[in-house]
Amino acid sequence: MILAASMGLMLLGGCGEVPYSLTDSEQNIIVDYSAHIVSKYNSYQKNGLTWVDFAAEEEETETPPEDTQAGESEQPEEAPEISGGEAPGEAESSLQKATLNELFGQQGIAVEYAGAYLTDSYVQDTYYALYADAGKQYLVLQIDLQNTAGVDVSVDNLGLVSTFHAVVNGDLEIPSEMTVLLEDFAQFRDTVAADEKRQTVLLFQVSDTIPDVASLDLYVTMGGEKYQIIL
Repeated sequence: MILAASMGLMLLGGCGEVPYSLTDSEQNIIVDYSAHIVSKYNSYQKNGLTWVDFAAEEEETETPPEDTQAGESEQPEEAPEISGGEAPGEAESSLQKATLNELFGQQGIAVEYAGAYLTDSYVQDTYYALYADAGKQYLVLQIDLQNTAGVDVSVDNLGLVSTFHAVVNGDLEIPSEMTVLLEDFAQFRDTVAADEKRQTVLLFQVSDTIPDVASLDLYVTMGGEKYQIIL
């Protein structure tokens, strides 16, 4: 009878394993993971997990509002004064001004602005064409590189790492287009033969509602400095 009772206790008592005890850090990991899974599949959770300082909220709730004296009406806080936006030329009045030749010219190479025009597309030697986006048109700035030396001169504008912006008819600044054109002035890297003139361009996409170029301001950033170019 004693043997039968002992065997019954062993069979009904299971394997006798002690339940696994979690440390505080392990419990925190499980809680964080569970919260992450819930927020991931919650359609109302737009920004993921957000830490909420409940202690701070309780302090704010418990803080009683200041009593106002009888007969005194609460005065609304004055709204901060909002200044109007500066015109494109006003913010740039303190910039250094220089010509294209002063910034990009070198021994034997003279750089000169040669005009600007608007067009729906730009074609390079009849074999490569760029088309403006819908509702846009190209503003094409023409820049000539003139070899004034009696020998070939290498030009490397690409190495100067310059970025151009234009303001057309007093509108917002527009960055120049990054192109693969051989005559792209900002990317130009080639040898200009003795006494040769090379025509290069800068392209900007502007609204197709602009009928003509009444005014044009050109800016360039290079070497950590921004310059207003005198055209």
